[in-house]
Amino acid sequence: MACGGLKPYLVRSHLCFIPPRDGEEAGLTVLMNDQHHYEVALTRLEGQVQVIVRRRIGDLSALVACERVDTEELELTIQADADMYTFAYALPGQDTRILARGLARYLGSEVAGSFTGVYLGMYATSNNQGPSAPADFDWFDYVPLE
Repeated sequence: MACGGLKPYLVRSHLCFIPPRDGEEAGLTVLMNDQHHYEVALTRLEGQVQVIVRRRIGDLSALVACERVDTEELELTIQADADMYTFAYALPGQDTRILARGLARYLGSEVAGSFTGVYLGMYATSNNQGPSAPADFDWFDYVPLE
């Protein structure tokens, strides 16, 4: 199995967040270290509220998906298997929509240089722009898929 035996799981959380200015965001992360992580988040970009997926691998950081939404409430999802992370969201009363996928090996110790494994969690940030709006996470689920 790739990535040191990564076992399949599903992480979900319900988020209510109104980003008042560009750059503020809240969401879920899969984090190996400061230089190797993925996020699926709600943010404001160029004045529009969007769901994003970001990938950071070493010196490279990129938004790999952006989708405009007209809501402050949604469910964020990360599903993992031995090879891949899948990032998705669902608006209230709608089906889950896959935004992007990312290779699990980029967060493995062979690439990221650590041996502790990844951390999963919720986060909120103003990205150094001063006080941030509150991000309300109603719940967080971790479900093993084996």
